[in-house]
Amino acid sequence: MKHLRFAPIALATLCTFSVAAQQPDAPQPPQQAQPAQPNQAAPAQPAAPAALALSPVTAELTSKLDSKTAKAGDSVVLKTTEKATMADGTVLPKGTKIVGHVTEAQAYVSKSDNGRVTVQFDQAQIKEGQDMPIKSAIQTVTPPGSATDAAAAMPMNGGSSPQPSSGAASNGTANSGTGSAAAGGARSATNNANPGVSATSNGTSGPAPGTTVARNGNVVIKTTAVPGVLIASSVDGQPFSNASGALLSAQQDVHLDGGTKMVLAMATAPVAGSAQR
Repeated sequence: MKHLRFAPIALATLCTFSVAAQQPDAPQPPQQAQPAQPNQAAPAQPAAPAALALSPVTAELTSKLDSKTAKAGDSVVLKTTEKATMADGTVLPKGTKIVGHVTEAQAYVSKSDNGRVTVQFDQAQIKEGQDMPIKSAIQTVTPPGSATDAAAAMPMNGGSSPQPSSGAASNGTANSGTGSAAAGGARSATNNANPGVSATSNGTSGPAPGTTVARNGNVVIKTTAVPGVLIASSVDGQPFSNASGALLSAQQDVHLDGGTKMVLAMATAPVAGSAQR
């Protein structure tokens, strides 16, 4: 039986995210102390970026997505399968289009690169001709026709409180949750992966969906309910500045059929001048 080992894919794909999202600030040389000046106010310190209040949005692909044929700039469209309400009160009716694009794609090459596709969903079409900018992070991927549980898919840490969808979530257990932990730097992803985790291409065995198989700084790689396909996302569930997540596949191309379901952790995009991740 052919097994897909996940550890080797970790290092190759994490470079698709911004360096700032993965690496801590470089240490600064010590500064010589300056004598205090009378009546001089202390300099203001920049505030840490606030975590977005994310809401689960369940949607499905309107067409297939395949790392063998995908290229940067290709449009990727989801359509919501139930009504959802954002943290700011914005209502997304059932059938709302969530529009994104491929930011990077790599076809599987035998004994070399694994398949991967990085996607950013950044617009919601509430009505024809009315687009709303969004921030989003891919939480789960489920085969067409499977049940999803949006509330269970949402991260519970990182200061982001899940806002329940106004549509009733199903009781399916295909995606029971997400793994999250911080460990290592960009060059230690392979060492941080669990060497004993593997999954078969026919889905008959392997880790449960949502299992963490590699951690690298603030990037975590998790299994999905689609056999052989994994997600690379932020460890705290917050969106990256340049991606909603990367879809990965070991020893084969990433292939998602039309109708594949995704749960996105989503928020309306902050207005210009507000804190950005």
